[in-house]
Amino acid sequence: RLQPATLPQVKETVKLLEEVGSKYGKTAAQTALRWVLDQPGITSVIVGASSVAQVDENVGALGWRLEPADWQRLARMTWPLSDGLRPHDTLCRWHPKDSADVTVRR
Repeated sequence: RLQPATLPQVKETVKLLEEVGSKYGKTAAQTALRWVLDQPGITSVIVGASSVAQVDENVGALGWRLEPADWQRLARMTWPLSDGLRPHDTLCRWHPKDSADVTVRR
């Protein structure tokens, strides 16, 4: 949940998504979707779109992978945001607690 106290961390996360995405020629949204798709055990994501342009942007998350170092940077950045979530705040209550031990799917 977005709270005033977490807004600075959320802004930093968006900046990191933009930075990592630019390395691959992708948007922050495409990078975020790719990061979720690269999670162990995840086979799809639920996305919404109200225009053809949004569908096209979502499709841009397919057909490429994040390098392990980039995946781990995103995992480390987002962990503090999800650490305090309760089980009913997320669909599966998943986040890598120690991203150094996580293997990115290839």
